[in-house]
Amino acid sequence: MRTLRLLELVGIALIFSQCKSPTQVMQSSPPSLLEVHAILDSAQAKFIQYADQTNGDPGKAIELTTDWLLLQPNVRNAVSLDSTYISIELNSGLHTTFSFLEVDDSGHTPFRGGGGGDILEAFGNVKDEILSSNTILNKKVLLYATDTKTLPAVKAQLQRTYKRLTNSGLGLDVSMFQDEQCTYGLVETFKDYGLVLIDGHGVINGFYVGSTLDLAAVKTDDDLKSAVDAQAGAGTAAKLLTGQLALATSVKGNLSKANWQKSVIPTKDRTLLFTSEYIQLLPPMPNTVIFGNMCESGFMATTVNVPARTVTLQDGTKANRPSFTFNCNPIGKAFMDRKPISYFGYARDFPVGTSRSVPDDFAATMEDTLVTRLVVSIDSTEIANLKRDNNTEYSDPPHLSNRLYGYLSFRHFGANDYSYQKCGDSILDSRDGQKYATVCIGKQSWMAQNLNYDVPGSMAYDNDPANAAIYGRLYNWNALMQGGSLTNANPSGVRGICPKGWHVPSQPEWLQLSNFISPGTPGLAGGAMKSVSPLWTSPNVGATNSSGFSALPGGYYVQHTDSLSGRTTSVFGNIHVIGAFWSASLGAPGYYAIDDLFNYDSNLVFPGALIPSGSDNGFSLPCRCVKDP
Repeated sequence: MRTLRLLELVGIALIFSQCKSPTQVMQSSPPSLLEVHAILDSAQAKFIQYADQTNGDPGKAIELTTDWLLLQPNVRNAVSLDSTYISIELNSGLHTTFSFLEVDDSGHTPFRGGGGGDILEAFGNVKDEILSSNTILNKKVLLYATDTKTLPAVKAQLQRTYKRLTNSGLGLDVSMFQDEQCTYGLVETFKDYGLVLIDGHGVINGFYVGSTLDLAAVKTDDDLKSAVDAQAGAGTAAKLLTGQLALATSVKGNLSKANWQKSVIPTKDRTLLFTSEYIQLLPPMPNTVIFGNMCESGFMATTVNVPARTVTLQDGTKANRPSFTFNCNPIGKAFMDRKPISYFGYARDFPVGTSRSVPDDFAATMEDTLVTRLVVSIDSTEIANLKRDNNTEYSDPPHLSNRLYGYLSFRHFGANDYSYQKCGDSILDSRDGQKYATVCIGKQSWMAQNLNYDVPGSMAYDNDPANAAIYGRLYNWNALMQGGSLTNANPSGVRGICPKGWHVPSQPEWLQLSNFISPGTPGLAGGAMKSVSPLWTSPNVGATNSSGFSALPGGYYVQHTDSLSGRTTSVFGNIHVIGAFWSASLGAPGYYAIDDLFNYDSNLVFPGALIPSGSDNGFSLPCRCVKDP
């Protein structure tokens, strides 16, 4: 939510609303959801009363409501965040949030995700090419938008994001969930996605679930628990009582109308909030990039000193509240504790580890920017949140009158140097820094060069490094497979000697390749797969390389020990004449399959050519790797 008016006397640390103070020891009461429900009713009523007394000033009403809450015997702490939020902690340890939500005539809020229009990334790419050492392998993407009903611009933004993702050419599998579809159970699947975008309202230690609960009829704790479970799913009430979820409510008002506060009707509706406690119970997310496009999402600090402040009592007199320390569990840290690849959120430069509310246009622009950089420009997570000059994306000049405002940056946390791999782009082998051209053929992505990674059991043709630079290295079976097992699976699942994210193709994968090029007659695919390079002995029959596979005649090496004489012979053979590649398959009993086999004097390709298996076969051949799906 956007700040309406910031409280000059409230220090930055006061926004640690939903945290326990070790210096404030109060008598606790058993957790009661009905007590939470009741305090929200009271907060609504007091806010409306104070708004009327202050001639419709919502910021002042928030301040007065906070002071009133601090005087209640069952309230341990109440903190106004930025003149729109109040976070409340009861003596029982349960937390809740009350807020004021400005709306227009249609009931829509212009805050957090507002602004509308076709907003595009504002700063362009940092560099023309960012080639990452690591690839985001999981192609599943989750768009999780919790409040498109009051944030119509988020709905338009989602459509824009969805279009960019699905049209990226990366083969992304995009799922989009909105409002009531955004159940807390869905959050438990974040680990199953490579990229998760969360759009909606957030608080320091949580963010909104898409569910709104009607609790008008409840009169007892049992009534409330039953209503919650019936509307949000069995087990929801238990999660509320353990602090994994929290209840919240808001008052909506149209400030463009005179005496808006006189037409406000209190509601028994309650919104669910995820809390950091819930996030920290989730499984690790080591293969996921997460963007919390919501207020307070980059909050990382866990301890803060809260300065003294003056509280206004009901009779108008003032009382001094002493300073104290909060220990907290903020939402940004909760996500980072799940060890994602990267986490993107909004954070302030000072105090370090804090955040604040996010302006609407900035939130929308940063989503457009991040998505474009990750899936169109294929920039890495290392620089996807930076401007062209390598400085952080910033929002708003500081409002020096209040420490709660000030510069807010779009921040990246977690691992650097991860990106999607765009089909057809060069790849970087992080093991030795070599780059390889790739080519997309059908639904497969292949290296368009032979592998040249040096390991024991590999060699350059004629032991000449210049040949390895052109044709790649020749690998014996053990060097190729690196302990992997023979397989006819598609994909093979055998990484073998290939870089991370790539694998040794099986015979069915080679057949899929040639059958795509020449459907029904895969043997005729040879000409379309052979390079037109003069490295082939003339006449290089039929060579067009129309597929882009660029097969080269790298020859082979064979070493054989005669079982009778014990004599070992070895030879490099047929460079410029044949091109042959290993597969990870058993072609027939007692034989390995080599795919594909090309000759200079034929436009054919011979899939499934055979060589004897066994430790004494002595063959060394080139390797082409295919990308993991």
